[in-house]
Amino acid sequence: MEETFTTLSQRYFGEKHNLELFKDDNVETVTSVQQKKVEETIQEVIRAQWLNHSIPQAVFSSPTLLQQQHYVYLKKGLQNLSDSYECLDASRPWLCYWILHSLELLNEHVPTPLSSDVCKFLARCQSPTGGFGGGPGQQAHLAPTYAAVNALCIIGTQEAYNIIDREKLLDFLFSVKQPDGSFVMHVGGEVDIRCVRVTDEAPSSGVRTVLPLWHL
Repeated sequence: MEETFTTLSQRYFGEKHNLELFKDDNVETVTSVQQKKVEETIQEVIRAQWLNHSIPQAVFSSPTLLQQQHYVYLKKGLQNLSDSYECLDASRPWLCYWILHSLELLNEHVPTPLSSDVCKFLARCQSPTGGFGGGPGQQAHLAPTYAAVNALCIIGTQEAYNIIDREKLLDFLFSVKQPDGSFVMHVGGEVDIRCVRVTDEAPSSGVRTVLPLWHL
């Protein structure tokens, strides 16, 4: 199969990159200081790359995306991953989502048998009490629920949509909602800003057909 090439620009080598750096508006906080330190560290890596490698200027302004090679690599990842990924055992719906979204960005089609296999796997990750866990038999958690719902919506088939138990998903969202309106990541878990982003994904799964999200 003939290789497909896509030309992209690397914005961190562009003139406008400095305009995208963090601005604290003269209000220094612990977070703003840490953000600037991270950006400075990244800038050092970029400068080292620029100085230590004799790569033509054209490469930096217009790198080549080997689309077909990425497609083969990503499709393989949906079927099998090496043992080095064992540390992500509790993030398996995320792996599905990251790979499927990458394929979506490449405008690459996932073969129907493979997408059906992904649906069946995510169905095994769904908790009997609603929501999805990080793997089969694991506790329902908002983060893998977000990933699983997104992955199924990317597949976009009736089989994928039917996997999501909308009523039990709503029950799960109620179970992690706190009296002050915030959400914990799982029953008995911690509260953080991710919870808001994740629960906002509920309408895309059809939960709003059961009850508007703003009534949660």
